Amino acid sequence: MSWWLARIRRIVFLSSIALGCALFFFVMRTIPPSSLRWIRLSEVFGLTALIYLYLALLATPLTRALPGFRYAPLYLTARRAIGVSAFFFALLHTSISFWKLLGGFPGFAFLNTEYRVAILVGFTALVILAMMAATSFDAAVQFLGRRWKMLHRLVYGAGVLVLIHALMLGSHFGDLSRGIPQLSFLLLAILFFLEARRADMYLAKRFPSNLLVRRKPTALLVVVLCVLFVVAELLPSSSRFSLGIHARHTSAPLP
Repeated sequence: MSWWLARIRRIVFLSSIALGCALFFFVMRTIPPSSLRWIRLSEVFGLTALIYLYLALLATPLTRALPGFRYAPLYLTARRAIGVSAFFFALLHTSISFWKLLGGFPGFAFLNTEYRVAILVGFTALVILAMMAATSFDAAVQFLGRRWKMLHRLVYGAGVLVLIHALMLGSHFGDLSRGIPQLSFLLLAILFFLEARRADMYLAKRFPSNLLVRRKPTALLVVVLCVLFVVAELLPSSSRFSLGIHARHTSAPLP
């Protein structure tokens, strides 16, 4: 285990670069030269960034919920490298979307307000991920001290912004009944439940004699919200609320 602990961050960094290159050459090889090639690359890199960000967010609540998890130290040690990898793929996604698909700043000027808001939300998340990536090294941790944890708690804000950005612009999220959105919501529910359990564990330790705290109210709240979401998904699609821009503007300039 000590061998892996000493090298896990480097392994994650190198494997992320290798994965990025593999995805790039796979799309380039399988899709003929056209705008569709860049659309697919943008989608693949954006989805990969979302996966890495989810894995970074999952590390603490999962290991707290499973105290006997054998590989918890390895996962927690790799968490910073996973976050940097999320920024790496988010940067690739943003660069392709903005410069190749949108055409840079001249194309941005022709977008309507909804598209601009969606892009600015995603860009704000990218800035947060950039700050976290730039301070994910031991020297930065020592330099910032207690401020380091405060800064890296912004990852939760980045997660919310990325989710909003995906719901507004993600081509995979135009129809929430499809496989990728449904799987995403399931994984999000698991994350919320684990975070709720962590909150309940903290409250139980802080207020051990409180009967309400011992009944785990936050975990119960998450379960109720998940049930309400399932009920909402059973409603006709015409009655559902959607943030997706593509669903309402099929002729918009962005895919």
